[in-house]
This record gives sequence, C-alpha cells and structure tokens, in this order.
Amino acid sequence: VVQRSGQTAKRSIYQSFTMNREETQQVIPHREPMLLVDEAEVADGIATAWYTIRENEFFTQGHFPGNPIVPGVILCEMMAQGSALLLKDDLDGKLALYAGIDNVRFKRQVRPGDTVVTRSTITGKKGPLVVVEAEATVDGTMCCKGRLSFMLTKRPTPTLPTRPPQKSEIFRGPRKGGR
Repeated sequence: VVQRSGQTAKRSIYQSFTMNREETQQVIPHREPMLLVDEAEVADGIATAWYTIRENEFFTQGHFPGNPIVPGVILCEMMAQGSALLLKDDLDGKLALYAGIDNVRFKRQVRPGDTVVTRSTITGKKGPLVVVEAEATVDGTMCCKGRLSFMLTKRPTPTLPTRPPQKSEIFRGPRKGGR
C-alpha cells in the first residue's frame, strides 16, 4: 500500500521487468553451455522465458544422431531457469535448487530451430521452499508441463582449484582390507 497526498493507493505486489541473456546471468548462476534462457519477462506474477534451440547444442548431438530431439530433462531445466526469475528478489546471496519435479508430462518433441517459450507461476511458498507450475510450448503447442519445487539455499562462495588434484587425492573405490 502506498500513501499519496493523504490517499491510499494499492500497488501490484508483482514486479514487472524484462531481461536479456546477460541480465539473466545476474539472477541465476548458469553459464554456457547450461544457460537456457535467451530473454525473459516477468509481469503480473508470471515468468515467460524464450530459448531458441541451436543446431550445435551439446544435448542434441547424441540425442539422437540424424534425428536430434531435445531431452525431456533439458525441457525441465528450461522451465526451472525461467521459474527462478520469479524469485529474483529472494535470490540475493541464495541459490534455488531443485527440491522436486512432480506431474511432469511431455506432449511434443522439440528440435533444433524451435523456440521454446516457458511460463511459470508460483503456487506455494513456505519458508525456503517454493513451488511453481510451469509449462513449455513451441508455436503455441504444449511440449512439457509440470510442478517444480525449489529450495532456497545459501549461495556458496565460488572456489577455483589452485592446482589439479594429485593422484592420491582421486577417489578410486573402496580400500582393500576392510577400510
């Protein structure tokens, strides 16, 4: 509620904004080759994100040679990344990690050249748990839909290895002799 000249006016509880690929990276931590949002818009509590499938995507090169199809798990990831934009204000110093994927249905194959449009809305929020309903379409036809749950966790400080691991530091399976 906003006070103006003695009057009370209601303001939408939802922020509205648009983002390009670079601006998206200020909100979610994904980078190439896993950044699956080209542009996005959040308005009236709905996140809409667009991603055009390129010919050389790592996930279509072997799925399937001569008949490239976007894997269902990648469609879920596209919906998740678009959904995370709804949490922009909650993500300062935090990371949204999958807590669950429920009632997911795949309705149409997605191929290179297709532009996937995801739409998401928050349907529940309790403490650090956020639940969204999301869908992905191509040319207005449903490809995938489902309920995605996220847990907001503290974002770790990125660490870079100062040296490659030594041979003795690489896990090689259980030790012989009971230990």
